Amino acid sequence: FDISIIENSECLIEVLSTTGNNRLGGDDFDKKLSKLILEKSGFDIELTRKLEIKLSQIAEKTKIALSDNEEYKIDEKFFAKKDNEALHLELTIKKEEF
Repeated sequence: FDISIIENSECLIEVLSTTGNNRLGGDDFDKKLSKLILEKSGFDIELTRKLEIKLSQIAEKTKIALSDNEEYKIDEKFFAKKDNEALHLELTIKKEEF
C-alpha cells in the first residue's frame, strides 16, 4: 500500500519520493496482535510501558512467523510479574485467528 521512487546510480541509492496510507502499516497489525495475545494469555496485569514494548516485540515476531506458518507457539518465560510471581507467556496463535 506504499510506494517509493528511488534512483540507483553508481552504488548510490536515493529516495526521490514516497507515499502511501499511513494507517495501513505493520504497526497496526502488531497492535491488533498484541491485544489478541494479551486476551488469550488470561493475565490480569497492568501494562507498563516496558511490558507494552515487550508485547509489541512478541507480536511482531509472531506476525512474521505466521507469514509462513499456520500457527506459532509463543513461549516467553518470565514475561511479567504479578504478586511477586513470575508469569510465563505460553500460548499458540493460529493464522486464522490473526
